[in-house]
Amino acid sequence: MKEENGSGLNAVKDLQSLAQIGLALSQERQLGAILEMIVNAARSMTNADAGTLYILDSEARCLRFCIMQNETTRTKINAVTNPDAPIPEPVPLYINGAPNNGNVSSFVALTGNPVKISDVYSAQGFNFSGVKHYDSVSGYRSKSMLVVPMRDHNDDIIGILQLLNAQSAGSGKVTDFSERHEVLVSSLASQAAVSITNRRLISAMQKDLEEIKRLQQAEEELGEKLKKAYLETETANVELRAAMAQTGVVRKIWMLFVLVLILAGSAWKGLETGVLGTVLSETASPEMADSRAIETVRVANSPVTANLSFVGQIEPLTQKVFLSPFSGKVIEKYYLEGQLVKAGDPLLRLDTTELEIKVRQARSASIRAKKEHIQVKEWAAGPRVTQARLSLARQKAILDNLKRKLDEAKVLFDKGIIPGSELESAAEAFENQKISAQAAEDEVKSLLALGSYDQLLIAGMELQNAQAELDELEDQLKKALITAESDGIILLPASDEQRQQELKSIEIGSKVQQGETLVVIGDLSGLTIRTKVDEVSISKLSLSQPVQVTSDAFPEIVLDGWISAISCQALGSASGRSSGGKPPVFDVTVTVDELSFEQQSKIRMGMSAVLNVTVYDNQSALVIPISAVESGYGYAQVYKKNPQTQRFEKVSIRAGITTLDQVEILSGLTLDDEIALFPSEVIQ
Repeated sequence: MKEENGSGLNAVKDLQSLAQIGLALSQERQLGAILEMIVNAARSMTNADAGTLYILDSEARCLRFCIMQNETTRTKINAVTNPDAPIPEPVPLYINGAPNNGNVSSFVALTGNPVKISDVYSAQGFNFSGVKHYDSVSGYRSKSMLVVPMRDHNDDIIGILQLLNAQSAGSGKVTDFSERHEVLVSSLASQAAVSITNRRLISAMQKDLEEIKRLQQAEEELGEKLKKAYLETETANVELRAAMAQTGVVRKIWMLFVLVLILAGSAWKGLETGVLGTVLSETASPEMADSRAIETVRVANSPVTANLSFVGQIEPLTQKVFLSPFSGKVIEKYYLEGQLVKAGDPLLRLDTTELEIKVRQARSASIRAKKEHIQVKEWAAGPRVTQARLSLARQKAILDNLKRKLDEAKVLFDKGIIPGSELESAAEAFENQKISAQAAEDEVKSLLALGSYDQLLIAGMELQNAQAELDELEDQLKKALITAESDGIILLPASDEQRQQELKSIEIGSKVQQGETLVVIGDLSGLTIRTKVDEVSISKLSLSQPVQVTSDAFPEIVLDGWISAISCQALGSASGRSSGGKPPVFDVTVTVDELSFEQQSKIRMGMSAVLNVTVYDNQSALVIPISAVESGYGYAQVYKKNPQTQRFEKVSIRAGITTLDQVEILSGLTLDDEIALFPSEVIQ
């Protein structure tokens, strides 16, 4: 009975300790202090002489020492607050691509299974050379060990907690770590992992807020610069308008002066020849000039087309990219670059040694998860609950027996047969037993809670996760032999991202990562040509628009294609053309559906090609020579000959497509209208 009461009191103390530690962890803000608090708490709970805390570095795939404590050797190292502290080298999780299961800490980090060892010098299955070297240097004697993973709220392992040499409370003798110690430290490690993750998230949020503030400040400074530039631009515009007004006045004065000189000269000539009136009349009305000396042309019909030309690079009609299903080494290669292959032909075989280890580990984890699921499912009828119920029945039977003895003692006391001290003893025994019976009943309830619906649901999800991971690894194992899925030719990768990378030939012995491109099979029955189009021309293109494809590499071949894709988002520098960056361009893809055998033999992937796109075609356009048009800012006009008066009149026109020698007329003139070929002749 005393042992059961002591066990209950220990459980209450453990819960109180965990609650206090969780509260303290939630209030601490410094990561170094949090980690040190975790090791202190774990050592206090287990009365361990030494403790070490590792943090998992997922990028470097290793465990880094952060906290080292040893009461006997007076060692206390915090590598977070003191980065220059003398700490051991990180523990690698993988050695030459294989899991480092020889080191107990890396084994726990890889498998997630806690390890409890009575004596590291006699333990099998792990390499404790590092521990033994530390003992030989420091004179310490490592014996019992407990290593548990630190899991966060996503059940991801973020670190390892390792304790050494549990000591008995009275004698200080080194003892084994108990099951209670493992449960307590595992609970503490989970709380600590969540606290560490929260601290990391808070730090990341603080950095994000600082970056947002910096960007806001930069935005305000840029706004001030833009405001200043706008004001300077407006000032310059006002000065420019004033200068243009002055220039206009000067121009009018000079024109008036020239006109006066012309009139004066004409008057002088008229006085000499006697035809002053005629000269004045001709000078005053230039549009009434004699049309016989002016060269004219008639408005005619002529085809007008406008083309855009771009340069692109030839690629296969389609490409099938084969990615590595898992990380490993290439052990067989069955092809050469440029070789034609058929569907089902073998291409590569990958080494499955490392993957098979992962499959076995996943199968072991699946078996454990299935066993735990069955235990939770049958928990209510399990041995622990059954034993607790038997203990409860026993405590209730003892309570009933003490109740009868108490009733008998009351009767005997009332009759004066026994003294009052015996009655008090019977009452005290009954009250103590009530406490024990209540504790037994609480223990039954707490044990039944471990097999609740939520616990069963959690065990079921863990089983599903373990089975899913096993299925995925077994599926990867089946893909160790990579075969062609369709007929084609072996090519090097040709996407934009892969062009920017240094392409490497996959050879026997090459190490590849999961998702890395291994083989590309191209379909040469047709072609795709990718090009980039500037922002001015992109609006003139549309999907399915015909394209004529030519190249200096195959001058005798002209291919008919069509626009199959136009990017909706521009590429280029973030600042754009306004800040001196690269102008925006758009990706455009042209497809040629079929190639003859002769064309396939002359065209190679990667060749450049010229893409000609007709963006405007009017076969019956009204056109005039470009020399007949007088134009300026916001206007265009010609001098049209009036058939009745035989005089030239100014006519405003709306021009369309302009070529090197002619202009398309959209309005203002009609077919066969006669106009001046050179407007300067009319003005003169």
